[in-house]
Amino acid sequence: MESVRLDKWLWFTRFFKTRSFATDACKRNQIKVNEVKAKPSREVKKGDVIELRKGPLFLTIQITDLLKQRVSAVKSKEFFKDLTPPEKYLEAEAESKRFRMLSKGKPTKKQRRQLEEFLFHNEL
Repeated sequence: MESVRLDKWLWFTRFFKTRSFATDACKRNQIKVNEVKAKPSREVKKGDVIELRKGPLFLTIQITDLLKQRVSAVKSKEFFKDLTPPEKYLEAEAESKRFRMLSKGKPTKKQRRQLEEFLFHNEL
């Protein structure tokens, strides 16, 4: 096997919970292969560099091997090399903490009604 679909490879290596999540990420331009925006049907091969966004983190990985089927999370790490600098992980963690500090949890029933009224009744 010399190539496999991008969405399948991302699902096989457990970057996404389902293949449809991987497909959606491609359609939302959150994934690049060799610095080019990629469609889900794009064929990837060994040596390709994938840039993907997972929440506040921008990962850069290099494909080291291809898969025929989904493997365990521990074994999936053998099929790619993480090229993301450690600073990026620290920045993403800080951003995540900052966001959690800003959010105050689930809205109350009154706040939810006000939000729904604002969003759905002000569409004109």
